[in-house]
Amino acid sequence: MSVDLAKLKSGTDIRGAAVANSPELTYDAAMRIGAGFSCWLADKNGLPITVAVGRDSRVTGENLAQGIMEGLSQGGARVIDTGMSTTPAMFEIVHHPQFNCDAAVMVTASHLPSDRNGFKFILKTGGLTGAELDEIIIQSLGDGRPRSPSAVTERSRVDFIPFYLNKLTDIAKASLGEHAFEGLRVVVDAGNGGGGFYAQWLRSLGADTSGSVNLEPDGTFPAHQPNPENAEAIAALAAAVTESNADVGVIFDADCDRAALVAGDGSPINKERLIALCSAMILRSERGAYIVTDSVVSPQLTSFIERHGGHHRRWKRGYKNVITEAQRLIEEGKNCGLAIETSGHAALRGNRLLDDGMYLATLLLIEAAAAKRNGGSILSLVSDLRLPEAEAETRVKIDSKERRLAVLEEVYAFMKDNADYSVSINEPEGVRCDRADGKAWFLLRASLHDPLLVLNIKAETNAHIEAIKEMLNKYLC
Repeated sequence: MSVDLAKLKSGTDIRGAAVANSPELTYDAAMRIGAGFSCWLADKNGLPITVAVGRDSRVTGENLAQGIMEGLSQGGARVIDTGMSTTPAMFEIVHHPQFNCDAAVMVTASHLPSDRNGFKFILKTGGLTGAELDEIIIQSLGDGRPRSPSAVTERSRVDFIPFYLNKLTDIAKASLGEHAFEGLRVVVDAGNGGGGFYAQWLRSLGADTSGSVNLEPDGTFPAHQPNPENAEAIAALAAAVTESNADVGVIFDADCDRAALVAGDGSPINKERLIALCSAMILRSERGAYIVTDSVVSPQLTSFIERHGGHHRRWKRGYKNVITEAQRLIEEGKNCGLAIETSGHAALRGNRLLDDGMYLATLLLIEAAAAKRNGGSILSLVSDLRLPEAEAETRVKIDSKERRLAVLEEVYAFMKDNADYSVSINEPEGVRCDRADGKAWFLLRASLHDPLLVLNIKAETNAHIEAIKEMLNKYLC
């Protein structure tokens, strides 16, 4: 069965059903995509080229990895097979001098269910843009010229995780000494993805990780969805933390480019609270730095960042979008220390703005260990944060792009005459409205990947949320 590769584009990634009666991602599709990526790289860089390939724990991962490696070889690339790995490791391998990689591919669908899979493409400059992915898809479909494979299409096998962990080890020891995490009780929830090794690494530096859960790779994700935003996953981690009397818990998605924490009292540190914690950490040594976030954040977060000496830049949803905006600010001469999404994607300037949840988690665990040694808690960094208690997200399917745009225009026209709300004029996406009394806000935006309008609301009470839904119901029903 021929698959329409263009329909598998999801932002800057490829994603699709991989386990089904009629799967979208097959060995053949992976092979075509690999060949297209290889030829695209050859056009940019010339031959020879070297590409590393990793995968998370999904049951379809090995087959798709083999397919994409075969395609890369057909397109003339030397291939480094890293087996089960993480997206942060794939970002790191393209900068490691020992391997001389031009690019990497990670076989993953991140936090999505186990029947899905996909590909993330990584260059020395970071992730692809959407336009670059379009070019690769065109190459994968064939553009009327023959492939020009290299005479040498080598394939080697490398476990890169130890090399990646060496970097984290150096950071932890430089901050806290040889036994950096001694005395710290940490629960790691790897969600049965590719990051279970992190608990053993923490133990090697003195941490007690005996309460850790879901460390074994299992691509069916039997415990819960591997998603730091997922309420069930966070609740399970909180239960494990309190049961183990741990100081902190950390959770990753399947490929470890997203992370979240749970404090020792069981309270979640994800979404806006994670952004605030990271901002406070950055701004303690870099006052005046810019913090770039996605659009689904509260004015209270902006106030928090400003109180801690920073500038807040609210930008478009999508981890690549916030990273690109951070790069733009840096090119303007501004100090941008952090680009972060409420989803848990985070890129720090100190880490070349690479999207790396495990790097972020390590910095935060260093903070937790240092706080404990001084008789405190990591929560002291966000003690002055006050966020809306209630939140809701509504997703409305509207197949027509023209109709989605029309609805946004109608809501904007309606709200700009509503004296109880202020409408953001320079909103990076959609329609953003804040109640004049500060008790609620909402953002209506088009989904990045699906034919949907997404309504995000945060408020002091659920009654405020219901009032906003009722106010907008005639536009969204």
